[in-house]
Amino acid sequence: MAKRAAKNAVQKPQGRPAKDAPARPPLRRAGVLFALLMNLILLTLLSLLAATLSWPRNALLTSAIVVALAVGGLTARYVGARAGIHAFLGGMLSIPLLGWIAFGGDWQIAFFGGAFCALGGILVEKFSEKG
Repeated sequence: MAKRAAKNAVQKPQGRPAKDAPARPPLRRAGVLFALLMNLILLTLLSLLAATLSWPRNALLTSAIVVALAVGGLTARYVGARAGIHAFLGGMLSIPLLGWIAFGGDWQIAFFGGAFCALGGILVEKFSEKG
């Protein structure tokens, strides 16, 4: 009986106690929606401008990448904490909408628009950390 009780006894951890990780704030729906809608609106306007001015495809692709990076950065400034995940979710959710609405089935530019929105938010979050 004594052996069984010794096996079932809870062992206490030895050494320093582990520090609790700081609590992260929850995701804000408004932040994800901000990234999604800003990406959709600005890239749709860019697509209309490119069609009006008869830009070549490479110019549209390059400017879409720049605009998407800027949208990710704006999202990071809007939400503050956990900016990268907000920009990632908004950017990834905007890909199907961009493909259907903004670029008329040109999925490569739509994918770049969503991915670079996420990258912009991650970069701004990473380089604006204090410490």
